[in-house]
Amino acid sequence: MNKEDVLSIIVYVSIVAVALIVGFSVLQPAIVNGYLFRDTGDNVLFTIVSILVGIVINAVFVEGGHVIGAKLGGYKIIKFNIFGFCYYKKKQEDGTFKSKFKFPKSFDGLTGETVVIPTKNPANPVYFVLTPLVLFLIEAVVMYVLIVLIPDRINGTANDLNWLKYGSIVITTIALMFFLYNYFPAHLDCLNDGYRLSLFTKRINVQAYNEYLTVLGLEQIEEKDKEFRVFDELTDFTADVNMLTVYQKTLHEEYEKAIEILDKIIESPKLSRYTVLDAKLHKAYIYLMTKLPEEAGEFYKASFSSEERKYVKKVFSMLSLRTYLLYEGLVECSQSEVEYCKSKVKKIKDSEQVGLANVEEKLFQRALAKIEEKRVEPQE
Repeated sequence: MNKEDVLSIIVYVSIVAVALIVGFSVLQPAIVNGYLFRDTGDNVLFTIVSILVGIVINAVFVEGGHVIGAKLGGYKIIKFNIFGFCYYKKKQEDGTFKSKFKFPKSFDGLTGETVVIPTKNPANPVYFVLTPLVLFLIEAVVMYVLIVLIPDRINGTANDLNWLKYGSIVITTIALMFFLYNYFPAHLDCLNDGYRLSLFTKRINVQAYNEYLTVLGLEQIEEKDKEFRVFDELTDFTADVNMLTVYQKTLHEEYEKAIEILDKIIESPKLSRYTVLDAKLHKAYIYLMTKLPEEAGEFYKASFSSEERKYVKKVFSMLSLRTYLLYEGLVECSQSEVEYCKSKVKKIKDSEQVGLANVEEKLFQRALAKIEEKRVEPQE
């Protein structure tokens, strides 16, 4: 279990805790005191409908906020997806774009995803990130007014508008749950706005984020083979963006150019050990693909500590999986470990970063082909 998984679990536990607190301290007493409906089935139906309405409203506010913020910040909308209902643009042969709709379509996010591409130089991603928060605050004010202005009883009788009051409480609670997830200041199981805001404290990360959005946008419209910017000033995020070029060069077998970028990441004292480890893994993959097994094996053992090798064996990503696969298949000649890696592919690929899943699968298949090539070589 990696850092992102642990933080995601903490956030999800917090969200469940908020739901339970409001449910048992506010909603249940209202039902017991007869403020809502007399029939138990009606109260259950009311709760379910309120939750569903709250989820839909807040999902629309998040992605709608991203759309408004993108327009304000100087971006073009390439894809807008809520609950799998996806509007997107597809590039035609004549260079124009045609709008299309598809359901269901997968997304990278809690309830949806908005993919944009910068059209202004420089584009400002702060609008993209903060506009959903503004909409949340407006929603909270409106709901607070409704909750305060609607009394539980009028002349000793339950208010006929209590459904609106307690429905507002449920919707506001769900808004808080969305807020906890979306603005938690760390990368969770998907890229959230809180993590984005933490990046923007450094100007170079803003530039890198716009480059990252360009990569995602071009991936969406299937425009390939564009050269991406490689950043000389390294932060964990600019290193991640530089890794996109490493993937591109590796896919095209331009290994020397890829290693040149990787070495700068590996040698930087400013980066986290996880960022450096990913760079070392990718370099090890290239060595295992291009050098004799003995030489590549020595490099692998010299590059990773025993603790790092244990981490790699746990295969948290396609990068670690394909590198471990090559080492076990070419150096250790362990067919059982090769089969183990093959069994993990689907699950790990599904959790891979947007835009990299297909590339990672191609690199994994190359690794398998390399192992098969060695296996069928005639023995001297």
